Amino acid sequence: MAPLACESKFLRRLDVACALLLICCLSAYALVFPVVSYDSFAYHLPFSSYLLNIGGGESAFHPCWAMANRYYGFPKLFEFLQGVLWKITGSFHSVVIPQMIALAGFVFAVQRRLGVSPTLTLAAFCMSPLLIIHAVATNNDLFAGILIAWGLVIVMEIVAGPEDLTTSSWLQLVVLFALASATKFQATLVVSAVLALLIVTLAVQRRLKPGYFGWLVVAVISVNAWEIRNLIAHGNPFYPVTVNLAGHVLFAGPEPDYSLRPQYGPHIGAFYFLTSLTEFDWVKRGVVALYSLSMETGDSARTFGVGRTGGFGQAYVIASLSLIIAQFVFWKSLDRKQKILVWMFAASLVITSLMPQAHELRYWLYLPLFWNVVTLRFLGLVGAGFGGTLAIAIPFVAMGIGSSVGYIWDARYVDSKPPVQYTNSDPNVITVEYAKNIEFAFSRAMTGQNVILFCKKDPLHSGN
Repeated sequence: MAPLACESKFLRRLDVACALLLICCLSAYALVFPVVSYDSFAYHLPFSSYLLNIGGGESAFHPCWAMANRYYGFPKLFEFLQGVLWKITGSFHSVVIPQMIALAGFVFAVQRRLGVSPTLTLAAFCMSPLLIIHAVATNNDLFAGILIAWGLVIVMEIVAGPEDLTTSSWLQLVVLFALASATKFQATLVVSAVLALLIVTLAVQRRLKPGYFGWLVVAVISVNAWEIRNLIAHGNPFYPVTVNLAGHVLFAGPEPDYSLRPQYGPHIGAFYFLTSLTEFDWVKRGVVALYSLSMETGDSARTFGVGRTGGFGQAYVIASLSLIIAQFVFWKSLDRKQKILVWMFAASLVITSLMPQAHELRYWLYLPLFWNVVTLRFLGLVGAGFGGTLAIAIPFVAMGIGSSVGYIWDARYVDSKPPVQYTNSDPNVITVEYAKNIEFAFSRAMTGQNVILFCKKDPLHSGN
């Protein structure tokens, strides 16, 4: 019997119906009260408007140089998808739909490939405050995380066999990883590392035959297509961000390398990743235990500097890691797929710990999504069953929702929400009043004024 699969046809249908209902409820709230972050107002939504000329975006969007550089260099797949839905529906609230579609696809792909209940997968999703918050937000972090986690499930199938994989599996892997990479730079780093490990693993297994190698070449090129374009156009694959390695500039860019982390312990990113993951960092630095979209509370720590740490939920993380460690006790009773999943999870922790800003967990939302799959399937293998697993999940779901619901409600986008007065202090930027009614009204929502930020020389309309 497949792990955590309902035995009767009726219960399987009920399981699917419950999962669809949960996704619909989450989508309904996000469509009515999306959490629109500063980043969305500053460039994500304006990029969508400019790409598809929504609300006169081509003529109305005149950014400062910093945002123009991001427009030239950042991957913009998610902004394009958001813009398409925004234009079709006439409302920017619809920009949350792509991640909801991705979430539904992931949940049912896990059911089909690994036999894990979609309802339990969604219950595990709701254990992490950061996942819940991003589910109703307009950021691109969750979308990229879902695609990576989905791709990892397919990687497991490739490593496990059979000898002759279908074209469909390889095609899905290429598409999922390419879409994730076209969403944000952090996803490119992760999936590139995963593909490198997959190549090594298949070589060790002596299964790197020409057909597989061909698909892997296609995957590597597809995943790095935007970075190759940036390298050709700007001499920097991650333009506009400056890339440093061992204290030396590897690729120069107009935007400094973003590197803020706590100042205690060894100056090793992996150390701060682990303290962030477990939220022990909050105890060390005196961080207020509040969950938010970008975990800004870490910027106001009482000691040891600034750093946006935590977010997954301490109790949930410790319980999940404990369940994964426990699998070594039951190692002989695990099937081949589960053993591969455990080693892949260990590899994913190592990969993420080596990433820039690894302690900022919102960039790595694929981690809880993937380890949920590993732990849920394990509980099925040891006979916990649907009811037993749900009983274990309920208190953690309550903690996850309880830790996030306050922020979700307070940060919801309401058109009449009082904005903050804007004061321009940049000598290279002038503010110009406008009367044009752009639906997202990013300047008014953030500043309380009908202003648009212009460079003294307009970056996007000057031919540069």
